[in-house]
Amino acid sequence: MGPSECSQPQLPRVAVGGSVAEMSFQTLAPKAVDQVEVKVFFDPRQFPLLAKRFQLHERPNLERASCFFDTEALQLFKAGVILRIRLHRDAKDSLTLKLRDFDSNLIRPELLSQSRFRLKINRTGAHQTQIAKVETRTSNGRLKQVVQGKKKIQEALNPVQKQLFRQYMGSVEILDQLKLFTMVEARIWKWYEKTFPYRLTLEQWFLPSQKPLLELSIKVTPAQAEIAQKQLHKWLERQGIVYDLSKSSKTAICLTTQNQTISK
Repeated sequence: MGPSECSQPQLPRVAVGGSVAEMSFQTLAPKAVDQVEVKVFFDPRQFPLLAKRFQLHERPNLERASCFFDTEALQLFKAGVILRIRLHRDAKDSLTLKLRDFDSNLIRPELLSQSRFRLKINRTGAHQTQIAKVETRTSNGRLKQVVQGKKKIQEALNPVQKQLFRQYMGSVEILDQLKLFTMVEARIWKWYEKTFPYRLTLEQWFLPSQKPLLELSIKVTPAQAEIAQKQLHKWLERQGIVYDLSKSSKTAICLTTQNQTISK
């Protein structure tokens, strides 16, 4: 069985000098890509079948809320910028600034050498998205206060995040206009299978007033990505599990769907 057919919202793109399909890992030079995340999606109704097949525990490895900040018009998202706080039940909370399909000419070389700066590729079928991100983790409760509206998000950004935001967006003034745009509850399982060489991660996202999203992923090096993707597809097909390659980004689906709901 092959991938199922399913529609997906059109995603905004920042020009990088070529189509996403044509993009190579060399686009991100001079800093090497740290990781490639290979993904497939499933119909959310397949969850009971997958849970039984993979013998998943009822309680997941991780439970968290992903909180996305933007303007009502999604100005950050349309510019390829994601600002996200994750509140974890049993782990440190995190604040992540992401650039999606970014113009590398807008990032100064000195930022690429920062230890907190990471480059990765998200890969679903023939679709690739390049990601630059800076993530911080904390257990002091500050991020919960931001989500609750007791603190502004710019107070929680670290110097590298502020510098990257300023360089890419031109200024930090728009930070004053940001609000908690949407919050998504998620459950995550991580495990190994004897018949598959990489650790598997299954994420179940519960979108407000929408069907859940269900994604399976593996994390590999750039050199492993192409072969690992084929291995994942064939491994699922051998077990008769139908997967979907028409989606590519949980975050994009979440934000655009929520925006359509608000606009109605």
